[in-house]
Amino acid sequence: MKLLITMLLLSPAVYAEDKWSATNTKLELAYVIPRTLTAYQTYDEAKKGWINTKEGNTWYLGETPSPNKVLSFYAVTTYLHYGVSQTLPKGWREAWQLSTAILISLSLAHNIQVRKDF
Repeated sequence: MKLLITMLLLSPAVYAEDKWSATNTKLELAYVIPRTLTAYQTYDEAKKGWINTKEGNTWYLGETPSPNKVLSFYAVTTYLHYGVSQTLPKGWREAWQLSTAILISLSLAHNIQVRKDF
């Protein structure tokens, strides 16, 4: 397991072909900020025991995941997003970052509409 984690941590630096630019940093932040807010919303629901949830939960986390499972999921997938961003060539990287930033922002907006107390 430690070897797998070490490989995951080193993989973006090994496979990066193009240099990371200021645009890439901005696009990555455009993904990470709404992703963090979505993680907080989900974590908050898990911490409260899912009492405010009117919709069913996601297939990847299960019906009522624990707060630790929520944090682990969001931490790993956010890091994997960065890893994918690092490995893609410049044009593909920016398309990936922009499209995923838009999708996560739409998800956040939906969550805010569903949960008015955020």
